[in-house]
Amino acid sequence: MQSVPGLEGTTITVLTKERFASAQNVPPRAIGALSLSSKLRGNSSAIDGLRQSGALRMLFPNGPDLTAMMINTSGGVTSGDQLSISSKAGEGSFLTVTTQAAERAYRADDKAPGRINSSITVEDRATFHWLPQELILFDG
Repeated sequence: MQSVPGLEGTTITVLTKERFASAQNVPPRAIGALSLSSKLRGNSSAIDGLRQSGALRMLFPNGPDLTAMMINTSGGVTSGDQLSISSKAGEGSFLTVTTQAAERAYRADDKAPGRINSSITVEDRATFHWLPQELILFDG
């Protein structure tokens, strides 16, 4: 056994032929989370909080109002995918959340369905527009 400078104490997993073959039979899973909140700052709305992880991202196009565009970088939803979206329009603020394009959903294994969980909170005097594009269901 040989030591690699700077990697002492690091565990290294070797991918053997057998492990590689079994790993190819398991499709990758997309996991992603978005959390966005808005607040009133002066006479306009601003981002109060933003958290992005995994396969989900937010873009903010220029415009007079706070608009957020969600992007699923995995290309769709299938078996075992777990996507979570939480949006909150803070008191008196204005927030629009939309998607870049139609979401694609592919056939899923009964034991591991793909899931998209959405949570929306609208506080007093706030306006929230939820405008996702359509969902396209694929048979395969």
